[in-house]
Amino acid sequence: MNYTLYVAPDRGAVYTGPDMSTVVRQLSPDTQYSFRVAACTRSGCTLSGEATVTTLEAAPSGLDPPSLTATALGQVLARWAEPRSPNGVLIRYELYRRHGNDTATQGTTR
Repeated sequence: MNYTLYVAPDRGAVYTGPDMSTVVRQLSPDTQYSFRVAACTRSGCTLSGEATVTTLEAAPSGLDPPSLTATALGQVLARWAEPRSPNGVLIRYELYRRHGNDTATQGTTR
């Protein structure tokens, strides 16, 4: 018996061999994938139904620095854009500031 594991979208056959399990690597975070397996003998193959799974979230990537504008004495307007790859559901933004050579302080916004 020989098995072939297919992954969609865009991955095609990711495993062919006699084992009945394999680890599929290098999948994108927070992405839904569909899997099907074919079981083959010398007489032919049978293709399974489809099973779906969503990969786990990862930290966002592609976050640009904030835009800063001094608006009044002692005030700064900070603006930022969403990361190019959220890799999941964003639950908050954290804004850090540093005053002179002091250590950074943190503020959080939702």
